[in-house]
Amino acid sequence: MEKQRILLMNNSTDVFYIVYQSLEIRLDGIIDSTEWDEATVISSLKSPWAFDKKNHTVFRCFFSDHYFNFSFNVIDKDIKVINNSDKHTVAEGDRVELFLSPTPTLDTYYCLEVAPNGKVLDYKAKFYRKFDTTWCFKGCEVASKLTEKGYAIEGRLPITEMKKLHLDLQKGFHMGVYRADCTSLGDSFDWYTWIDPLNKTPDFHVPASFQLCRIRDKHN
Repeated sequence: MEKQRILLMNNSTDVFYIVYQSLEIRLDGIIDSTEWDEATVISSLKSPWAFDKKNHTVFRCFFSDHYFNFSFNVIDKDIKVINNSDKHTVAEGDRVELFLSPTPTLDTYYCLEVAPNGKVLDYKAKFYRKFDTTWCFKGCEVASKLTEKGYAIEGRLPITEMKKLHLDLQKGFHMGVYRADCTSLGDSFDWYTWIDPLNKTPDFHVPASFQLCRIRDKHN
C-alpha cells in the first residue's frame, strides 16, 4: 500500500495558519498591489512525479471580513488554453487549482480550477473521484491577467458560503493548492502540488494532498 499523509484535525503541529486582514481586495488580477503585501504565501509547490521540473508558482491567500481571498502568480512562457463557453475545457489546458474540504477524509470536497483566461471549472466531489460538475461555488469571483512572464489569477470566495459548506475557519478546514502545466492540449501535463501525497502517479484527489488550515486570530 502506498504511504499517504492524512492530517488529523486535532494535531496542532500540522496546522497551517492563514492571516486575517481588515482590507478587501480590488479584483483586477494585479497581484503586486498593496493588499497582498501581508498575505500568507505558499511558494513551495513541487512536482513529485518529475523531479527535474522547477516550481514557478506563488500562491497567496488571506481572510478579510467577508471573503477568503486568494491569488496565483504563474511563470509560464507557453500558455495553452481552449477558448469557448464550455467550462469543462478548463481541464484541457493550463490551469491552477484550489480544493477545499471540511474533513480530512474528503467525504465531500469542493474544487475550483481556473485557466489563464479566467474561465472557471468548479465542482464538488466525493472520495474517490466522484465528481458533480453541475455544482457551482456561489459568489465565487475571479479575475485573470496575462503578464510578461505568464499569468496571474486573483479570486475570492464568500465566507458566508464557506460556512454553509461546513468549512470551519476556527476549527479548521482542509486545503489543496495545485497547478497543471500543459505541454500538449488535453493530453500531457506537468503536475505541481503544495503537499506531496506520496503517490506513484499524479493524483490530487486524495486526502494526503490536503493540508489542515485555520484562520489566524484577527486580534493577534
